Amino acid sequence: MANNRIWPIGCFQRAGVNQICRLLGISKKTYYYSIDPAQTLEQRYGHLKSMLERIIQKNPSYGYRRIKKALFEVYGEAVNHKVLLKLLLA
Repeated sequence: MANNRIWPIGCFQRAGVNQICRLLGISKKTYYYSIDPAQTLEQRYGHLKSMLERIIQKNPSYGYRRIKKALFEVYGEAVNHKVLLKLLLA
């Protein structure tokens, strides 16, 4: 199959990793290696930062377990404890 097609704008919105890598001519390992974990964390859970800051300002003695519980009780956000620890360290 020849790769001389003209691609319409926006046709890659739902393309998978395999399709993107094949199109760009790179391996999946290269694709995943180039992704910054801190940037991914910020994209997924960035909206929790302000909530965490409010909880910590109100209750500075809270550990991650109490913060996790407060996130769920006050804001209705269920977060894995490992993700919460990464957010607190970032």
